[in-house]
Amino acid sequence: IEVSVNTFFRAMSGRNYAPFAQFTNGQLNAPTAKRRPNLEPRGSRRLAKDITLDLRLEKVFSLGDRDKVGVFADITNSLNRSTITGVLLRVPSTEVTTGPGETATVLFESPGSIIAPRQAQFGLRWSF
Repeated sequence: IEVSVNTFFRAMSGRNYAPFAQFTNGQLNAPTAKRRPNLEPRGSRRLAKDITLDLRLEKVFSLGDRDKVGVFADITNSLNRSTITGVLLRVPSTEVTTGPGETATVLFESPGSIIAPRQAQFGLRWSF
């Protein structure tokens, strides 16, 4: 029947991080690396574990002796887990630009990046 189901499962422990403080040159006259000290030992905090399951479903149709066409669907993050993969590390907060002349305060350990939500991609594959 030439139908295939493929899976990719990934489970990783959460990434490590450490908070830091940022000082201006006026506050602390030192090279840039010295104006950004870690407040805890490197890797002292950990994000949640990352579990992802991707699927591929494919049906192949024969078109004569050698030609084949495969119709497939790739479903990424099929468990639809919105795992946080990055957080703001600067203590106590930082300012970000939200528009022309507008800023917002983002607090320490606020989510900075997450795994993209469940997505599906459809396609055709021609073997000749």
